[in-house]
Amino acid sequence: MSDLFHSFRVRKPGGAPVAQIVGRGISTHPAGTTALSAQQVIQALLPPSITASGNVAVLSNAGTAATARVGAGFHDALRAAYDTRDLMQFSRIAGTFYTAYAIRKLSDLKPIARAAYTLFKTMGRSIDKTLIDRFFAQQGEAAIAAYVGQGLADDLDRTADSILAAEALGLHATQRDISLTQLLRSLCALQIAHALRARDRDAWSIAPLVHLFAMPIYLPGWVWCVDPCDCGEPGGDHRGEVVYGPAGASPGGGLQPAPVGGVAPPANAGPVLPGGAGEPRNPAAIAASPLLQKIEEVRQYHAHKDQPAKEGDCDCDCDDPCVPPSPCCIEFTPFIADLMVVRHTLRCYYPSEIASISNAAAGEKWKRKRTNVLQTKRKQETDTTVTATQQLDHQEQDTTELTTEVQRTIDTSLSLDAGVTADWEWGSASLNASYSTSTSLSDSATQQTFKSVVNHAVLNLARTVREQRSTTTLNRTVETNTHKFDRTGQDLSVGIYTWVDEEYEMQAVKYDRCLTLRFVMPDPGARYRALLQRAFGLDVKFDMVAPTAPPPASAINDTNYLALASQYGVDGPPRPPEKTKTISQHVGGDYGGETHSVWSGYTYSPPHTQFATFSIPAGYVATTLSGNPTNLLWNGHTGDASVGVHIGSPFLQWAKNGSIVAGPVGLPPLEGQIQATVDDFHMTSFGVDLHIVCTLKPEAWLAWQAGVHKQLQDAYDKQKETYDAALAAFEAAQAEKKQKMQDFLHRDPFVNGEVQRTELQAEAIEMLMCLSFDRFQAMNYRVQPCGLPQIDRREAEEKGKLVRFIEEAFAFSRALYVYYPYQFDGRLCGWQDKVTIDTGDALFDKFLQAGAVQYQVAVTKGFEADVQYFLQTGQIWGQDGEPPNSDTDADWISLIDEIKHQQDCYFNDREGLIDTNPPSDIVTIKGSDRYWDALQGTLDNNAIAADLKREISFGGDIYQIVAITLNANSPPFDLLNPDQMWWDLTIKPAPAGAPATGLPYAVGGQFIGAPWRSRVPTSFVWLVNDTYCLPCYPITCTGG
Repeated sequence: MSDLFHSFRVRKPGGAPVAQIVGRGISTHPAGTTALSAQQVIQALLPPSITASGNVAVLSNAGTAATARVGAGFHDALRAAYDTRDLMQFSRIAGTFYTAYAIRKLSDLKPIARAAYTLFKTMGRSIDKTLIDRFFAQQGEAAIAAYVGQGLADDLDRTADSILAAEALGLHATQRDISLTQLLRSLCALQIAHALRARDRDAWSIAPLVHLFAMPIYLPGWVWCVDPCDCGEPGGDHRGEVVYGPAGASPGGGLQPAPVGGVAPPANAGPVLPGGAGEPRNPAAIAASPLLQKIEEVRQYHAHKDQPAKEGDCDCDCDDPCVPPSPCCIEFTPFIADLMVVRHTLRCYYPSEIASISNAAAGEKWKRKRTNVLQTKRKQETDTTVTATQQLDHQEQDTTELTTEVQRTIDTSLSLDAGVTADWEWGSASLNASYSTSTSLSDSATQQTFKSVVNHAVLNLARTVREQRSTTTLNRTVETNTHKFDRTGQDLSVGIYTWVDEEYEMQAVKYDRCLTLRFVMPDPGARYRALLQRAFGLDVKFDMVAPTAPPPASAINDTNYLALASQYGVDGPPRPPEKTKTISQHVGGDYGGETHSVWSGYTYSPPHTQFATFSIPAGYVATTLSGNPTNLLWNGHTGDASVGVHIGSPFLQWAKNGSIVAGPVGLPPLEGQIQATVDDFHMTSFGVDLHIVCTLKPEAWLAWQAGVHKQLQDAYDKQKETYDAALAAFEAAQAEKKQKMQDFLHRDPFVNGEVQRTELQAEAIEMLMCLSFDRFQAMNYRVQPCGLPQIDRREAEEKGKLVRFIEEAFAFSRALYVYYPYQFDGRLCGWQDKVTIDTGDALFDKFLQAGAVQYQVAVTKGFEADVQYFLQTGQIWGQDGEPPNSDTDADWISLIDEIKHQQDCYFNDREGLIDTNPPSDIVTIKGSDRYWDALQGTLDNNAIAADLKREISFGGDIYQIVAITLNANSPPFDLLNPDQMWWDLTIKPAPAGAPATGLPYAVGGQFIGAPWRSRVPTSFVWLVNDTYCLPCYPITCTGG
């Protein structure tokens, strides 16, 4: 495979031969250094691209001859493993190099390299020649020259190999302590700066360095082409095959990595790294390698794909363990951005898509009734501190709040994905005013959403106006519409109803540039969902254990039936039948002894026959017969005395001079009544105990198992019935609770918006401040003697400092956020709950369903230094650690300003007073030196330009500044008595009413670009006709 260059964090060098990029040479991509003198020297020092592949001397004109180094040949060994598709060798080589030799932190570098990295990283692309000259002076020209001549080439090679190893393992994103690409550029910059300064220490140019930091870094494309899925089935566990130790450890226990590229590591207890410490490297450093993880996943897949699935393998139930809060924090990189606002003004209503068509045929008569019920409840709290707003004009508050509320709610509708992000955009020319609703909503739901948005904007305005004279407002409106169609005696009539759109005029307004922080937070609605579930009792789990079905009858035996009976609550289960039974019967006789006569000799006892009847128990069959003689008295003068017992062929026998067969002997499977024949011969007396062993028939055992199983099944059925009833009752109760929660959430979208902002702010505080809210405990809730709550005064003082810093240092009311879908939530078991969320508020649904949210918050103007200090040290309120206590402090924010900011009012009061003279569009500011350059003694054009197109508010109205000139009658600038000058401001529109003098004023944002228009759907329906028109503002009739 050829060396292809992928577009992942790199760019392919246009037209440059690949061999020159990945070999030992330098790319021939055009250098673009025509403005430099000594073109050939500089171009040799400044290659058009930095090639991060092993054995490439990026600046080949410098450095020493090739020397042996740790990890030499890494690139070639890694490429050879790739060419042979030896996945295990590839991962072993990359992993060994990364754990043993790669640069992973600043302490791995020589002091001069560390200092150079810090220098150029701090400067970024804003190269400062003065700082570089100071660096050379501090480090020493001789020391830098020695490093460039002796160690820099090796560090460049090692840095390039470190990048290659990290990319091969997929660990490029885990370099938290050091940026390897920045390090590579920094080392190159050090070498270039040294060469340039050697030519002309005073007049050297920074242009090559500027060009260097704008160049891409090339890597061979094959480093990303290793895919375990394309390399066959990996064998074994890769974690055991990558030899980092202890298998290769020395007797002393040191870590001994396997050789890489044919070069063995040092034989000491740990690898001595060039320029770094000699501590052993931990193989855990590559535990997060996506390559190694995928190798293991592929191995597991091949090992299990053909095996039958186990019970529960495909179950997806959430069983979240309770874990302690994470103590780890994140690092923030603040940036500067413009804060922009989109203002909206309602212009017109326009007909949109057809909503319905009603037809009334000639002579037809019918009617339709429709009832709408709207109930809205508002609760407001009056803050007595508002009394200090007496300097604010009441009408100004009215207009400002109208703009703010409409802007907030309408923009929510314009971009459902972005929350309020359409209100606040960052950058120089990026605005989001597109309309996008979720296609999963029905038309009516979408329309209702936007109706709520507009109506609530107006209601919020009314609330703001009434705030000082009412605390609770409850509106309940019942609207019943009856439409009658009576075409009796008339022709066909067709009524066409259309949806109605609102058209808004939109204007972008820019505020001051702010220090800004941006980060991503997971599952933003998780905590609120949990709180809702607790509040409505939905966090209660059904703790009744589901009964399990009894085992099959065949599994029931005499050792487990009692336990099963106890488990299912069966009383008195039938005992299991004995596997065998023995039936015994005694037989015998006493016949007297033998007799003797002189004439006839001995007369023996005659033979006798008797029968013994055995009753085989039901369910059993006779199996064996045996006998136990209790008395055998033979006739004494004969040798053929005997006793015999037989049942059919099987027999038992006791003979005086013959064999003895006492059994047991096998019997045929006889059942019922069986008879044994007992024959005795020449016996004086005898007695024998006969035993028949009976074996249980299989069907009898099965019958017992079936009987026990039926009892168990009956008991289980009752348990299951009880369980199902309890579960149904629980689910019904939970469904009722869930419905109550849904009803609760079907509320004013304005309230939902406030919930979103509050929850996101809470999560942002956790991220920014690296703390949990349990640290804000400053109230003892049960205090002696009555168990009532009481403030912990010391804790309240300390926590108050923290609360005040958080709320004053960050402008959460102007935060931006964009929701990302639930698929970014790796907790798959919770997806099913998310996709079923439907509160009737599309944006709020996105908050509850989101898998992640990107959040951006500005630092309050004046708090930049304190926030930067906190991010570096963790201490609030700067070096002093104490909040400001006077309005003379730089960080002081008055409660009035906080109240204004909470009301989204960001107009700033200024020095001086305004005089107006309607109908003239020129107003005069008296008492301000703002637009005068005291040093130059002339107009300050920068200050004037900064206020052109800016909002200015006075007399309760908002205007736009068009021009600023010095009033002809203005007093001259007086350094000892400032703010005496007069300025004429041309504004639009021209003020109305009577002339006024001495009006306080405030300025707001600056208008950016031309206004544009956007349409928003509503839930209004209009019957198309030629008589009544939809209105425009100011109200005119312009036709449909």
